Amino acid sequence: MAPYFETVKSFADVPITSSGAPTKDFLEASDGLVPLFDLFGSAVFGFVQNDIKGNVHGVRTRFNAALDVSQTLERLSICPRTPSDVNHPLS
Repeated sequence: MAPYFETVKSFADVPITSSGAPTKDFLEASDGLVPLFDLFGSAVFGFVQNDIKGNVHGVRTRFNAALDVSQTLERLSICPRTPSDVNHPLS
């Protein structure tokens, strides 16, 4: 079995360009972060895992709902609402 860190995308592999960090790459690296805590074999990290899962879920939901304005984390944070929202800055 390959070492854990060889099986997941690292945050170090997420490119950062002048436009920002690609949301898709960030989410792929995030997917490998949560199971990392399972390797410690302690339920004490459950709270941390649940918090990270919730945050990643929120970013992924936003990314999938508005791909055109969520290609980078920076764009996603500038326009945190979907275009169908009444107060969306791009509406």
